[in-house]
Amino acid sequence: MTISNKIQYKAPTRIEKISLYGKKIKYMKFQRAVTEPISKGLCFCSTRTIGEVIENKITSCELALNQNGYRLSGLATCKSAWCVRCCTMKINDRVNRIKQGIEGFFDEGKKVYFLTLTCKRSANFQTQMNFLRKGWKRLQNRFNYLKKSGHSFDYCKSFDITFKPFQEQSYHPHLHICLVTDNKLSKDKILKSIDSAWLSMPKIYGVYAGSEGQKLEQLYLWNYKKRATYLGKNSGLAFELGSIATKKGKGKGMSLSELIDRASDGCERSKEIYIKFLKIIKGQNTINFSRGWPKLLEVEREKDDYTIPITIPIIEIARDYKINLHSIAISILANCRARLEFRMVIDKPLNLNQWYQRFKVQ
Repeated sequence: MTISNKIQYKAPTRIEKISLYGKKIKYMKFQRAVTEPISKGLCFCSTRTIGEVIENKITSCELALNQNGYRLSGLATCKSAWCVRCCTMKINDRVNRIKQGIEGFFDEGKKVYFLTLTCKRSANFQTQMNFLRKGWKRLQNRFNYLKKSGHSFDYCKSFDITFKPFQEQSYHPHLHICLVTDNKLSKDKILKSIDSAWLSMPKIYGVYAGSEGQKLEQLYLWNYKKRATYLGKNSGLAFELGSIATKKGKGKGMSLSELIDRASDGCERSKEIYIKFLKIIKGQNTINFSRGWPKLLEVEREKDDYTIPITIPIIEIARDYKINLHSIAISILANCRARLEFRMVIDKPLNLNQWYQRFKVQ
């Protein structure tokens, strides 16, 4: 077991945020092109209004704008953590629940750790998933045994994965866990439990844990927020495509967004790995909380500066022109460098002829 290195964070600038939205549009087109045999929800996410799904009738939408981005409501979404469109929908709630929980445990005098559990890189992703599932069950059983001695455990567990598409052993899944214990339990006992439950796991078709990659770090009041943000956002694509922070890789493997980026640029090997990954991971939870983890307390929501009604005629014309409503929202954001400039754009009627001239070359 080793101590984790510090994670590097960089808050995106406004221009970088616009670029992130542009990447989403690119990835969404690719996702729709390849996911229909795997998941109809992923394939048709945000392409139809809610009324079309429920009553087979087009219904209006609403575009809400603020300084940090936009929100397009009224479209039917799949809400999958692996969907480019939906992966960031619950980021704030996840991060806030993790932070609130950790703060509450600190107030109770408990110890909080950031634990990473992984298995060896392999070409057999299904076997790796079975290994992670069985290993985590063994570790839970070990913690339950320690509970009989009067110790307490709570956790928040998140799934993450990196890829090396040009190696035979392409998949490297791992678990990030925020582990909370009572103040009397020593770190050595936790390491011993991990050693007996995780590192001693028998091989499953060549997949095993290995001593490298398993990391344990104690969290304190001065460093828990960054780890909580990382834990809440690394599930699926959320970290790379989120608007709060961006994840900078260290060259050891591709993130899921980097894999999609290569695949959408025409890399057949990356496309093959992405499709195989989706087939196996579909329906899996990306984040889990123990029963003792506190529920999310309501936090103040960021208010929208302006809203634009997207009426049924506008939607129909946009489809005739083959203009993506998300592309219109991104262009409005790109043209408004300051908050007051929103009014200059929004007070004018939404002229789709203008947008058609801008997007017809795409």
